[in-house]
Amino acid sequence: MADPAGPRPLVVALLLRAIMRTAYAAQRALWFAHRPSVRGVRALAVTRDRRVVLVKHTYVPGWYLPGGGIKDGETSEAAVLRELAEEIGLVGHSKITPLFEFRQRIDHREDHVSALVVEGVEYQPRLSLEIEAIREFDPITLPPDATPRTRHAIELWLTRAAKRGEPNETRQAGASLGGPIDLG
Repeated sequence: MADPAGPRPLVVALLLRAIMRTAYAAQRALWFAHRPSVRGVRALAVTRDRRVVLVKHTYVPGWYLPGGGIKDGETSEAAVLRELAEEIGLVGHSKITPLFEFRQRIDHREDHVSALVVEGVEYQPRLSLEIEAIREFDPITLPPDATPRTRHAIELWLTRAAKRGEPNETRQAGASLGGPIDLG
């Protein structure tokens, strides 16, 4: 499937990726010194066609759920909508529901993350310094380089939807997701 935001010229994409990965390495060095604790959100963005919207960052490999940090005084719901607007160009949605919360220590930073399902997503994709690709995927046939946490979130959403008897999610949840999910 073509990227709806359109591809960048190869030289620009490679240069931007190198710059952003270098900046990310510098940020990780700062986290090593300061060991911050960060509150964040991840959005399982679901279109009206029941496809999931994933992003590929310029600074790390793989397909991720869109998301980011929660600002002071911001609710998880407000943060997830802001992040979707920034990362995929969100222009509308129908419903937000909590999916799960998790803690992880990554790159010397402790993350406290709320994963939320945002349904009925409508967006006008646009690339940024941070986002190099935005794509919709059938939740059963994810790309091979989708991250384990992304796969886990989608598997959980599919399983819960199948238990509720929702249409289009009653296919064998997780049948194409590669079996057990290692979050370690």
